[in-house]
Amino acid sequence: MTTPKKEAPVLVATFPGETQLWEAVRALEEHKIGRDFIGVLINENEHEPNGHKEVHLLSALAPRRLHEEIRNDFVRFEATDIGNPREMAARHGAIPHPGAFEDHGMKLPMGLEFPNARRKRRKE
Repeated sequence: MTTPKKEAPVLVATFPGETQLWEAVRALEEHKIGRDFIGVLINENEHEPNGHKEVHLLSALAPRRLHEEIRNDFVRFEATDIGNPREMAARHGAIPHPGAFEDHGMKLPMGLEFPNARRKRRKE
């Protein structure tokens, strides 16, 4: 008999825009969660017709004792969906890996290796 795998303590959330997403990242940092444990994915939503709607996903590998506070922060910053990696992948396709920043296919580390890698994109 196999024992069920215990899931990693990762929370994933979607946000309506980049402003809310980066505010949630700052809230995670206030909980002393470093960027090596935070993942961001900004991409076209594969589940939308023609993939035109942009999706803003955030993942956080965090101690379970902080999960309720983190969920509350995500809600405060207008998260539209919150869940674990498995259920969020089923609903949104790819999810961000903690420690990675992916912007429309370009991947960079979220950690201190490239502290100024994040740029504010302009809406066209």
